[in-house]
Amino acid sequence: MDIEVFPEGRTPTDSTFENNVFLFAGNGSWGEHSSGRRVSFHNNFYSGIDAHPSEDAAVVLNQEGLDYGDAPKHIDWEDLTPFAHLFPAEGSAMATQGKKVESNGGRDFTGRSISSDANFLGALAPVPRGAP
Repeated sequence: MDIEVFPEGRTPTDSTFENNVFLFAGNGSWGEHSSGRRVSFHNNFYSGIDAHPSEDAAVVLNQEGLDYGDAPKHIDWEDLTPFAHLFPAEGSAMATQGKKVESNGGRDFTGRSISSDANFLGALAPVPRGAP
């Protein structure tokens, strides 16, 4: 599946994208207006899409053998088992290559507590190897 990020009519404004993971099984592309106004990208990981034109420090990781799998169509956030393969393992590059984000909110996307000096990539805090 080919995806356009920030297609026409979806222009970001006053935004900083940092420590994100952009994963595309097909080919991703940046929309015509993806540069927006006062928009910057820092320390993001890209797979299946070129780094954003404003990216100043793209994270490059060896992806050999990685399998991101398919996300379920109907998501039950109480059961994260279907997403186990997306959580970075403690000690992995995904768990250590991010930059500390000031005022990170103290929680990851799932609501789990994270420290104020967390430095992982993406929205999911690292877990022990083999755990969801």
